[in-house]
Amino acid sequence: LKQYEKAIAILNSAIANMPNNPLFYRELGYAYMNTNDIDNAVKSYTKGIDIAGPADTESKAEMAWNLAVIYRDKKHNTDEYEKWGKQAKDWAPVNSNLGRTLKNVTF
Repeated sequence: LKQYEKAIAILNSAIANMPNNPLFYRELGYAYMNTNDIDNAVKSYTKGIDIAGPADTESKAEMAWNLAVIYRDKKHNTDEYEKWGKQAKDWAPVNSNLGRTLKNVTF
């Protein structure tokens, strides 16, 4: 459906009611990324990672990988790409899709 602007409004409302849910920030980052609002995408993913629990490694890995892609493709910052890429690889469960994808990626 790709109704990212509507999703952003809904997710911001959800965050206002449940500010400690990292999944809302993950989805908000994705919506911002798809509207090319890169700065807010970075803020959303970073906040999601910061509030995620230690056991929520798969969600943190997804957000870290999205940050890596932003820094590689949009901000052209190799150091941040490598930092977040390595973090995503460390957090990603080896049996997850992302874990299998990152298995052979070198940073």
